[in-house]
Amino acid sequence: MRPYIPAFTVYPVPLPSAPGHSAVVVEVPRSTEAPHLVTWEKEAWRYPKRVGTDTVWLGETDLEAAYRRRFALRQDAQSHLQRLHDELRPRLQLNGIEVWIVVTAVATVPAPVETASPANPSVQDPIMANIMEALPSYSLLGSHLRHANPVVGLRRSIFTAHLPYVGKSSRVHIELHQDGSFGGALNGGARTGNDGALLSQLDLEGGVRNLVMAAVMNAAARGADGTLQFHAQLVSNGPVALAEREATHFERLDGGLTLDFSIHGQAPSSVTAEASLNDLAASEERRDDIANQLLLDLTHQFAVPSLLLTD
Repeated sequence: MRPYIPAFTVYPVPLPSAPGHSAVVVEVPRSTEAPHLVTWEKEAWRYPKRVGTDTVWLGETDLEAAYRRRFALRQDAQSHLQRLHDELRPRLQLNGIEVWIVVTAVATVPAPVETASPANPSVQDPIMANIMEALPSYSLLGSHLRHANPVVGLRRSIFTAHLPYVGKSSRVHIELHQDGSFGGALNGGARTGNDGALLSQLDLEGGVRNLVMAAVMNAAARGADGTLQFHAQLVSNGPVALAEREATHFERLDGGLTLDFSIHGQAPSSVTAEASLNDLAASEERRDDIANQLLLDLTHQFAVPSLLLTD
């Protein structure tokens, strides 16, 4: 089959009317990559479509419409991804020159919002509680956010350390959308004395990994499907310098920092990546792979050749 669908589930179901016999059930997940080619009569390929209990073959007009739907789904998800980023940025408090690590994610098959539970600020959100429990013993997200109680948002739950929340966050801002979408930002930088924001490579790597994991867990828990698309960017009012080693700055008496110019400030561009949501939810290794794709593209903009591969 092309494109390949990896997540088949096959299992037997005993037949009460025929003791000792079973039906074999093959569960095929929803796919955003339709139409799919299958082999037929040795080397021939065809495009099948299920109609009730029958299989029919797509003709030219059907095939054209199917590919149009595939490309439209991808384009809709990419537009949604950018819109989430644009909506999230004004909610980040930028006092002078600071730097935020921002990750947004959208599934090509959104979760149904009609059955979603509304946010309740008086109790912990179960999805956010599970995310925080899954974080490593030390994490940038865990150090900034100490509770899983949400703030009510428009078809989303918002989590922030800035309480009372009045529309802007100062250290962390997480949005778990009811359709499985995600927006997350962590303040990981310190302002320097020469008009730049210094970001530790350890904080960058840890922050991106935390946000990728949170995005996957939210999408999977809410029942989204298909491909999960990611957008990552460093957001600041000024240039950002990435500290890949120690002794790249001087500490001043007032507690500020001054770069020693062994590293240079950049205005980083956004980066994207995507992977099957089923694969990401099932495999920590796959989540690390997608985080590494984002991190390589982010760190290469600072001429940093490799990742620290933090746990």
